Amino acid sequence: MPLPARLRLLIRWLLVATLILSQAAVAAPSTTLGVFAYRDAETVRKQFTPVIEAMQYALPGNEIRLEVLSLKALDDALEASAIDFILTNPRHFLAVRQQYDVSGALATLKTYQGGRILSSLAGVILAPADANIDTLEMLERRTIGIPGKRFLGGFLAQAYEIHQQGYVPERFADYQALGSHDAVIQALLNGEVDAGFVRSGILEDWIARGRLAPDTLDIIPAHALDPHFPLAHSTRLYPEWALAAMPHVPMEDIRRVSNALLHLDGVIPNGRHWVGFDPPQDYLSVELAARALGVAPFATTSQPLWQQLTARFGHAIWIPIALAMAFVLLLALFVGLYVRKSRLFERFIALFYYSPSATLLLRPNGQGRFVIAESNHAAHALFKAQSSDDLLGKKMVELSPDTQPDGQPSAIRAAEWLARADHERQRFIWQHTDLEGASVLVEVTLIKFTHNTLMGALGQKSTLLVALHDITEQERARLALEEERNALQNILWGTAAGTWEWNVQTGETRINERWAEMVGYRLDELTPITIDTWMSFCHPDDLKRSEVLLTEHFEGKRDTYELEARMRHRDGHWIWVQDRGRVITRTEFGEPLWVAGTHSDITSRKEAEVRAQSAMEQTRKHAALLPGMLYQFWHHPDGRSVFPYASAGIQDIYGVSPEDVQEDASAAFDVIAPEDVAAVASSIYASATDLSTWRQTYRINHPDGHQLWVEGIATPERLKDGSTMWHGYLRNVTDEHTTQLQLEQYRESLERSNNELEHFAYAASHDLRQPLRMVTSYAQLLERHLGGLDEDGEMMLHYLRDGAKRMDDMLLSLLGYSRVGRKGQPMQDMPLKNALEEALHFLTPDIAQTHAAIKMTGEWPTVHASPDEMTRLFQNLISNALKYRSDDDTAVEITVHSEALTDRQQWQISVTDNGIGIAPDQIERLFKVFQRLHTREQYEGTGVGLAVCRKIVERHGGQIWVESDGEGKGSCFTLTLPMTLTTEGET
Repeated sequence: MPLPARLRLLIRWLLVATLILSQAAVAAPSTTLGVFAYRDAETVRKQFTPVIEAMQYALPGNEIRLEVLSLKALDDALEASAIDFILTNPRHFLAVRQQYDVSGALATLKTYQGGRILSSLAGVILAPADANIDTLEMLERRTIGIPGKRFLGGFLAQAYEIHQQGYVPERFADYQALGSHDAVIQALLNGEVDAGFVRSGILEDWIARGRLAPDTLDIIPAHALDPHFPLAHSTRLYPEWALAAMPHVPMEDIRRVSNALLHLDGVIPNGRHWVGFDPPQDYLSVELAARALGVAPFATTSQPLWQQLTARFGHAIWIPIALAMAFVLLLALFVGLYVRKSRLFERFIALFYYSPSATLLLRPNGQGRFVIAESNHAAHALFKAQSSDDLLGKKMVELSPDTQPDGQPSAIRAAEWLARADHERQRFIWQHTDLEGASVLVEVTLIKFTHNTLMGALGQKSTLLVALHDITEQERARLALEEERNALQNILWGTAAGTWEWNVQTGETRINERWAEMVGYRLDELTPITIDTWMSFCHPDDLKRSEVLLTEHFEGKRDTYELEARMRHRDGHWIWVQDRGRVITRTEFGEPLWVAGTHSDITSRKEAEVRAQSAMEQTRKHAALLPGMLYQFWHHPDGRSVFPYASAGIQDIYGVSPEDVQEDASAAFDVIAPEDVAAVASSIYASATDLSTWRQTYRINHPDGHQLWVEGIATPERLKDGSTMWHGYLRNVTDEHTTQLQLEQYRESLERSNNELEHFAYAASHDLRQPLRMVTSYAQLLERHLGGLDEDGEMMLHYLRDGAKRMDDMLLSLLGYSRVGRKGQPMQDMPLKNALEEALHFLTPDIAQTHAAIKMTGEWPTVHASPDEMTRLFQNLISNALKYRSDDDTAVEITVHSEALTDRQQWQISVTDNGIGIAPDQIERLFKVFQRLHTREQYEGTGVGLAVCRKIVERHGGQIWVESDGEGKGSCFTLTLPMTLTTEGET
């Protein structure tokens, strides 16, 4: 039978309700962390995700939630009990602590910024770089962007500095609350505000993200800056955010979360955000600033609270007050003892777990031996434990080496200290070993709680409280200081320096043995030692200078006191000491108290200076005898220049005395001819830049009215302060320059004459060929006209024609000689090997006829030359080698070799043959025009080819010569060309 519709509907609702209730019954409890949204929610959420992960690890059975809320939203959530843990700025934390009876901070946030882990923050005051705002006073009555007035780094820190400088922060400027730090930066970039307040780290984050150029905003200081804080800041430093638990959170959850967060170090999520926690810091500085400014939770009202309540409710206010008092008394009557015991235990636990010192509780185990029963967070860090489970149940000797530093076994020493603790508190030094095996030196405070003290009140069995203060670094510093002191003593002994200490107020003086040895005494022979001891040994003249220098040092005019003084030796002679010292302590009124210093024996140096001064005087006398001047020229980094030393010859060069330029060299530069000043300055700059030798020739307009030419050379030296010192010599070269000008004029005249001669030779060789052609033509006509001639007539006509031909050949050779440098191709960068190959091409018939073997070796360069002249050069040299070959059947061998003369910046090319050679006494004639070593019957030619070669080589800036071991031993013609470009490679 079907069920009625209403019944079926009711059954369905019951099933749904049952399902919902069953799911609710098995759902995991939740824990919510509320975080202040000081920036956009997504950025904050990414930054604190590792915190949620650590809390989830600590509370695996709970669902951990992260709520990123504004301060107003956080207050609403706290009011609704929707937040279990809160992470917020210190100012808000103080308000929460007072309103919700939070016992204190569990931990203090630390972040990784500026290359360091920081647990402090500060306020930053920013202004556009082009606004020219340098001080806090310049911000008065301007528009300032802030994230909000409840922000510590975004308002309270800056407002407190304004208050400290005598202003009323609320009336100091027009504040615009923009909601977040990023909004303040953006408003500054948009020009919407004159300045902005943000917390430290925001500016660096914008720059790191590429959203802001480094020099866009200026930082306005408002307080003395902390040199150890790596981030930009304008105010004093305050502790970072505080983590707190609300009163309803179970103590075990608080302990687990605190332990997990304090071990969060080393987690670097998202590549950029790094968070961790330290034990809670002291937030008194934040409270003092809030109280001074009268802001929540320390805000003052214009009327006392009682008067406000009375004015509003009248005498009826006494009714709830009376009821509340009765309720409190009744509650105290019923639960007083229980509350007292619970509160005492909770306070002890809070102080124990969150103490900055490593603290352990030891209780007897089943065998009656004291073992670790409880450990706080600082103890975990000290022993490198992950949690308290790593330490529970361990005896102290298990965390100690076998023996202590004094050699005593740890077990025996531990038993002795535990026995002594039965009577009174014990304090001693102990060496522990952490869980990783590293040695830890601690100062131990051992207290035994008996039944009539705290443990009795708590109902606990006998317990030992062990407080451990890590002095490992302190001991290392002590040992390092002791080592440094020993090293200093060794150094003082090695440098043979005497030391002294002087109490300016009492005259008490302390010296060491070396101080006394310098004046020939033992230290015990000078007692009692006072400042009068020094005064009795010091030369009177030096004592006066010492008093002046000490006074200047005491008044802050000199950083240190330093004096070279004479002291009377026991034997009667004077010694020189370098006396150096400085004030090391002052009285509460700022007067010098203790002065410390050293004495160094410089007698040998002073004697050397006397000898050097004598040598310098001799040098000065010798320098006065030299023409010109010896000098030192000193150019400082700030542009000043002086002549520290100049010989008397400077008067002849510059018309000034050495004293005139010892402090300022401008008197010498003023007489340099204006047209040469730039060149002189440029050469000095170039020499200073690369420390090359300075050389320069320039004119001086001498004050006596005449002009002279001077030539200078100097070697530069770079000094430690970055300045440059030249050591050099200047001389008058006016006569030489005049001679050089005359030689230059003569050279130019000679060049003109040579050009005219070349032009004449060209014209003569060209114009004389026409009459010769007429002589040849008429000789032929005469021969045909006369018909058959006798033998004498034929001989005479033969001589006539032969002489005309020889004359024509000589004129052609002379014409070719005169054309060198006039009619050829222009100078250009060309491969030299191409010219050689072209010359060989022209000589192919002669090479084939003589069966000559020609070899090219070496590296062949690219040179700057006339291509056709280079071809003619090689053609003449190789043609000569083919022509003047041996008469026997010796095969003709010619080698053309090229090589680089790097040290002379030249290319050397040689043409070597195995021909008839040259008699040594004939070599000088070879390169002259029309000079022949053989008759025309032996070898044809005009005697101009080698003269042309010499003219081509010399025109290209080179030289040519010939070498031969004698007749029949071949020849080697060698020439050089300037090195210009690169080589082609070896053939």
